[in-house]
Order: sequence, then C-alpha cells, then structure tokens
Amino acid sequence: MSKDTRRLCCCAVVSQDGEILLQYKRRYNQWELPGGKLDGVETAVDCIARELAEETGLTWVDGFPIGYVDHKDAYGVVVFHCTHFDGL
Repeated sequence: MSKDTRRLCCCAVVSQDGEILLQYKRRYNQWELPGGKLDGVETAVDCIARELAEETGLTWVDGFPIGYVDHKDAYGVVVFHCTHFDGL
C-alpha cells in the first residue's frame, strides 16, 4: 500500500489508580485500547476525544501523545495518554 493511501488512527491509554481501561471487541475476539480512525479533516486530538466518548462514554479533558505505531504499512496509530477525563 502506498503512503498516499495510509489512514491515521488514534488510541488512548486511559489509566486511573494504576489500572488501564481496555475494551473487548467481540468482532475481533480481543481486548483493545479505545480508539479509531480519523474522520475527514479532524485532528488527532478531536479523533481520540470523539472515539473515547463513543466507545466508553468518557469525556476527554486532557492528555498528550506518547507514541506512534506504524502498523503493516496500512495505517499509523497515534497513542495518547489520557491524563484527565470525566465519566468514571
């Protein structure tokens, strides 16, 4: 796949009291961090805030990128540490 057709995704490491939030994806039979693909022209921060709300019901308040994963030449994933959120 060419670099021109790559998709950007985001995921969030949401932690509280030493525990990390994971969600079970029945479709893939695996546990994952919450996240997903950018829609249209949204920023990575907008994407992770939207995905966190859609998938967990949490409201993104603050966080920062902690890494980037280049996955199988199909897409790249920006990994955020969600340091402040509402809803738990």
